Amino acid sequence: MFSRRSAPFFHPTLKSALMKKTLALLVSATALCTVPASSRPDDMGDFDSFMSDALTDFNSFIDEANRDFINFMRNPWKKYQASEPQEQRTMPEPETQPLYTPATDPSQPQDDTPRQLEIDEILDLTTSQSRQGARSQGGKTPQQTITTEKPRPTKPAGQTPKPKPQPRPQQPQRNDEPQKPQQPQQPQRETIPSEQTPEKAKPAVPVPAPAPRQPHPLQSPGAGRSPITFGGITYHVSNAMKGSVKLNSLNEKSIADAYEALFATDYKPLVAELQTLRGNGLNNDWATFLFIKDLSEKYAGPNESKVLRQFLLNQLGYKSRVAIIPAEKRLTLYFAPNCELYGVVFVDINGTKYYDPDARSPYAFRMCEKESPSAKRTVDMHLVSMPVFNKTGKTYTRTGSGKSAALSATTPVPKELIGFYSRLPQCAYSVYATASVDPEFETGLLGALRPAIAGKSELEAAAVLLDYVQHAFDYATDDAQFGYEKPFFVEELFYYPQCDCEDRSVLYLYLVRKLLGLEAVLVEYPNHMATAVKFNSAVQGDYLSVNGKKYVVCDPTFIGAGVGMAMPQFKNAGAKVVKI
Repeated sequence: MFSRRSAPFFHPTLKSALMKKTLALLVSATALCTVPASSRPDDMGDFDSFMSDALTDFNSFIDEANRDFINFMRNPWKKYQASEPQEQRTMPEPETQPLYTPATDPSQPQDDTPRQLEIDEILDLTTSQSRQGARSQGGKTPQQTITTEKPRPTKPAGQTPKPKPQPRPQQPQRNDEPQKPQQPQQPQRETIPSEQTPEKAKPAVPVPAPAPRQPHPLQSPGAGRSPITFGGITYHVSNAMKGSVKLNSLNEKSIADAYEALFATDYKPLVAELQTLRGNGLNNDWATFLFIKDLSEKYAGPNESKVLRQFLLNQLGYKSRVAIIPAEKRLTLYFAPNCELYGVVFVDINGTKYYDPDARSPYAFRMCEKESPSAKRTVDMHLVSMPVFNKTGKTYTRTGSGKSAALSATTPVPKELIGFYSRLPQCAYSVYATASVDPEFETGLLGALRPAIAGKSELEAAAVLLDYVQHAFDYATDDAQFGYEKPFFVEELFYYPQCDCEDRSVLYLYLVRKLLGLEAVLVEYPNHMATAVKFNSAVQGDYLSVNGKKYVVCDPTFIGAGVGMAMPQFKNAGAKVVKI
């Protein structure tokens, strides 16, 4: 009655589930045999069809693709060597904040003549070409060349900071891995009208007060649910998978058995809840990744949690793989993000980089060559929507000086938000510059600055904001403040006592976009970063021509320098323009 086929290996836990389902089918079949003949199927072919359909439904909890994947996992895994972390290829930043000093000696004239600055390359992070796995396209002009982001190192949580470095010489140096410059096109000088009515700054639209947060459907406790706290908010999710991972040893067969056994658990409710949280509560891929990490470490042991994490991430569609580190007798977990990460080890598999976000030192490991059939996408590191956080925290004030002495902003910074930022590996500049800003923080900051620019022209308003960023924040390099490289999100400039040129440039870009509605780009030099703004009216000063558009330099670290004033040492240096 049944065709015979080779039976696959089943883990003991899986066998138990199979026996229960088989018993249910036999009971159903027995009941069918006891009904009157008039109610039976017309022939045994109908009965065979009934049983076949039932068995198909019964076997569907592990489809053919996943069964093949699990069987492949039992084979010896490929040996890999983790690659050294990619680090920031930049020269040391100035140890002290640069100060603009106008020439007072007529015999020593200062070169303040506006000029068009040279561009080595343009990095366009507004397109999918900047994401991992993208390939550059042919036919680009030198100023349209799309390249990989310049790496910046990160600091994994729990690692001891390196000793504070000694002061280093300021003279420009070449990168260890210099990029071949494109042959620049002959720059076309732009004619700047001498007389033109200044463009008024666009009226800023007030940021509405955040709506009261409604109770989340997963915040209510209940039977079969366990509390998981993330961002200071406690969610209650299915605990059907708690204690479900059993590892007899740290080898391929044991891991495959454990992964297979998870299909026999009641895992679908938890996966559905994670999908709900991804869209309502956690709100982005990285927060979902961290939530699964926290949940897995609560539901399973140190090594078992890695298997559970891979299973849940795979079920949600993310590329993630467990790895065995023989020398340390432990498991770790690699994942594929959608952009470059810096300061953590990685392995390149067929053009896709997988990272271990918890390791800075390379090591040898084994990992399955085959990807889960459910894993179709990378983890998006961009924080366009932020998780819901408990709003406990402190307020921080930053007050200008000199021309901006009357300008002060007091804003709340949630403690949980800072904790969330600290768990993020160092990413591309686009992650920091495009991140959603906390609503209460944004309301406080923009509300404090808006009156100071009301009724002013674009140029006047941009100058007010530039002077504020130059004077309201104390300067320090990341090495001096942390002992490692740490880019800031906008809120972190208020939380931490000091900041560097990259941080100020990201803040100024944010303010110009939010308060003035103007386009802006980041301007990166070997050991410095500034901002450049596209005004709607003619503005004198140093500028760059980016794809036919004029962007005027605004340097939020060059104290006292106005709109259109680049540092003298960079007027003849090729810059990298970062479009975000």
